[in-house]
Amino acid sequence: MKRFLLTLFFCHVIHELLAQENFVAIQKHVSRDFPVKSADQDSKAKNDAKKWIVAGASTAVLAGSIVYLTQISNYKYSKGFHTKNDNKAWMQMDKCTHAFVAYTSNRLLSETYEWAGFRKQEAILISSTSILTYMSLKEFLDGHIAGGGWSWGDMGANAFGISLFAAQELGWKEQKIQYKLSAFPRKYPADLKPRTDEIYGTNIPKKLLKDYNAQTYWLSFNINSFTKSSKIPDWLNISFGYGADGIYGAASNYETENGQVIFDRRDIKRYRQFYISPDIDFTKIKTKSKLLKTFFVVANAFKMPLPALEISEGKIKGRLVQF
Repeated sequence: MKRFLLTLFFCHVIHELLAQENFVAIQKHVSRDFPVKSADQDSKAKNDAKKWIVAGASTAVLAGSIVYLTQISNYKYSKGFHTKNDNKAWMQMDKCTHAFVAYTSNRLLSETYEWAGFRKQEAILISSTSILTYMSLKEFLDGHIAGGGWSWGDMGANAFGISLFAAQELGWKEQKIQYKLSAFPRKYPADLKPRTDEIYGTNIPKKLLKDYNAQTYWLSFNINSFTKSSKIPDWLNISFGYGADGIYGAASNYETENGQVIFDRRDIKRYRQFYISPDIDFTKIKTKSKLLKTFFVVANAFKMPLPALEISEGKIKGRLVQF
């Protein structure tokens, strides 16, 4: 799923940078060999081509990702379909990840479809349906894995992320509330490193996407979208974050295998963290540069590192910079 999200990021960046040049080149090549069409016909043909290219590419990415999942060694299928209740696992940080991936994928894919020439409502409907279908198929595959299972909690988080984007676009025609991620690599002591390497991975990109101790998820509200105040910059947001710490296992910091204790750090407290912090809506920053506009769209998936107040373990703490 994260591989798919990164693919969407890449596609969104390159389509803005290369689109105009590619279609101008195609137009010049075709005009040498075929009769010249009217401006309206040429414009329609170009728009239709963009639609087909984007629709085909997105379908290929979605289908290819599902096929890839069926081939990797982590997916060892059992015969029967089964469900699981993992709503208490990872202090719900995994559910936050599901919602973030669903929201961000839907946002980028919808904007890509709209750029290709689909009407806004069409783009939202197609992208929302595509992302929901993809994530449902992914969850269906999980339901056939020994030790895994279809999770209604995961599907609920997926639906929330998809709906958060779609409902705002259809109702407000803008994203007044954005779902964002912030993360910073965590350095663990030597006695915990084997465990964190096992459950969170070893390379920095994977750890940023998997290490629940290092992540914070935010709902970022654009202030002027609600207040319409001339004294407040259009780009200024107020954001509310959720994170957790002390997580070294799904349900607890204790694990057994074949009746033997393989990990026991029940001395480490697992606790939740709540934050409030200013943020920046990069899409509200005016620029004529297509490169910057594309960068701002992608950057808006991430919370800007800024001062924050943290509420955890019954205390209020100030953070000079919260990632």
